[in-house]
Amino acid sequence: MLEREIGLTLGHIENVRALHKTFGQGLLRAECTIDTHIMQLTPHEPFYPQYRIIERGGLVNKIRFDKLSNRKLAVDEERRRLAIAREEKLESLHDRLLALLEKRATLSWDEEPLNK
Repeated sequence: MLEREIGLTLGHIENVRALHKTFGQGLLRAECTIDTHIMQLTPHEPFYPQYRIIERGGLVNKIRFDKLSNRKLAVDEERRRLAIAREEKLESLHDRLLALLEKRATLSWDEEPLNK
């Protein structure tokens, strides 16, 4: 019974890590998309000197840049929130696992003299 609880706890820890890894990858993908959009809005030097960058819709680009920056800040905030939630969940699971292992060690220590 005790080994089953230990196995379930280990499985739960693995599931939490996998779930948060998936969340992290999704946030990274969103952050990369936002960074790509921001880079497309910022003026840059042309590759060839004969071409010139024409600034179109300066105010519209500024508004888009601000919205994208706010979205990037929201992604960063969500990443921090998820990291804290992950650590709290894993800490409680690790505490439970340690308690179960300690209980198992105590029970096996108590049973050891009976086997001799």
